[in-house]
Amino acid sequence: MFTGIITHTGNVTKIDLNNNKLYIENKFKNINIGTSVSVDGACLTVSDYDYRSITFALSEETLKSTIISNYNNETVVNLELPVTNETLFSGHIVLGHVDDIGKVNKIEIVKENTWDFYFTTPNETYIVNKGSISINGISLTTNLLSNNLFYVSVIAETFNNTNLNSVNENAEVNIEYDIIGKYVHKLSK
Repeated sequence: MFTGIITHTGNVTKIDLNNNKLYIENKFKNINIGTSVSVDGACLTVSDYDYRSITFALSEETLKSTIISNYNNETVVNLELPVTNETLFSGHIVLGHVDDIGKVNKIEIVKENTWDFYFTTPNETYIVNKGSISINGISLTTNLLSNNLFYVSVIAETFNNTNLNSVNENAEVNIEYDIIGKYVHKLSK
């Protein structure tokens, strides 16, 4: 489990779709094989590492359900280690189970050091106004506009310390809807 508070960004050093392997520069240094890492919001397991890079084995489901197959060398990804007993829980519950691939519709500079990112999603069922959502693993607050369109307001701290500063309009993003909303929706059926 994660919080959506991104602690590091790193570059993809290699993606091998023939062997379902992803290599990302090692920003953690002290990491163990078997550790879960949120990579742009997708929970991946460390299969190997050295001082330069971390290797992740990818399932076909992960490749189908996330933006990982779009990566190339030098793609910047958001990274977060899992919650521990000592972790400050300051985001929201993020499982690392990507629900949908969304698209950046528009990026608007509101004023200095504040941006609004507009997204389209294939499914607005779990989006509520002022609710929680994970975009590329980042814990954000939703502002619902209309069918399948919502935006999030981003401050400089988030913009400067995540890959939102390298995302362009029409880019695809990983979306994980709030787990509490998904359970409530399931129980209400």
